[in-house]
Amino acid sequence: MRFPGHWALLAGLFGCAIPYNAEPVRHEMPLPADAFEKILPLVRLQYRRLTVVDPVEFRIQTDWVPFQRGDTPGEKRATVFRDQSGRLQVLVEVRSFSLGQDSLVVSPIYGDRRSEEELAGSIEQILAAPIRN
Repeated sequence: MRFPGHWALLAGLFGCAIPYNAEPVRHEMPLPADAFEKILPLVRLQYRRLTVVDPVEFRIQTDWVPFQRGDTPGEKRATVFRDQSGRLQVLVEVRSFSLGQDSLVVSPIYGDRRSEEELAGSIEQILAAPIRN
């Protein structure tokens, strides 16, 4: 599910400067009871440091981690959350760095569709995996 018309709300909520949409995670509804416990280690493995771990609201947010695509260094962080309809969404925010004349220049925060699709796909696989006894 995309958020047309609500990008300004998301931009304010997640602190981004450039509007973008979350990537939906395709999964069975309702979520399995252990969905949060399945997803948390995956996000921790890929992003290392977590800043928000809220199983009640189903929200996981990572700290900024080093990221580079091409020649431009930067950082990225991920947020996995449950929207109002109960579906999971993934946001991956990126900011890049460059050198100005006298200082480091940080870009506005923008969404990284490729990273969102990768994380959403990994979550889909985790949720589709059979339960082990």
